[in-house]
Amino acid sequence: MQPYMTMDFVRSYPFSGAWRRTAFRGCLALAAAFLLFLFPGTTLNALVIGTGAYLFADGVMMFSFGVTEPRVRVGMFVRGALAVVAGALAVTFSSMTLGALVFALGAWGVFAGCLELMLAYRFRDRLLVPWLWGRAGLVSLGFGILFLVWPEPGRTLLAFLLGVYALLAGSFMLLLATRLRAGERRAAR
Repeated sequence: MQPYMTMDFVRSYPFSGAWRRTAFRGCLALAAAFLLFLFPGTTLNALVIGTGAYLFADGVMMFSFGVTEPRVRVGMFVRGALAVVAGALAVTFSSMTLGALVFALGAWGVFAGCLELMLAYRFRDRLLVPWLWGRAGLVSLGFGILFLVWPEPGRTLLAFLLGVYALLAGSFMLLLATRLRAGERRAAR
């Protein structure tokens, strides 16, 4: 058994036991991508409410990571709080303009991407798959910057861009979940 796969390592590993939550987030993102691709001409209200629901669920998952992982508690709580607030505002004020939604998504994407990149770098020697964290962070950061730089895309284009983001992010999350689960199983032997 390799030294980085010992049971002590897995117990101390950031987000150990979190493969189920990571897989759930990935499934939510892929479901959102499927709906966004299937119904690209959806109304602004449906788009806002769907995005708000995803952000709210993502925020709740980040709070659960923050509760179980004291080393990254502050960052996860801040990310979770931003996602929950953005999701709640999106659902509550579903008649807000498209530009405001795009700006909120951009700010959330930049913060989430920076946090994921920071975690990938900070825990690179302890993560089973640091490149997945890094790539997920780059995807979030890239789409966040795109939404901030180009705040007025059309509804159909916004649905497509959100679908691409959800597809990429969900795929990376599911891949990460499978790698986390495999590492925990190897360490348990």
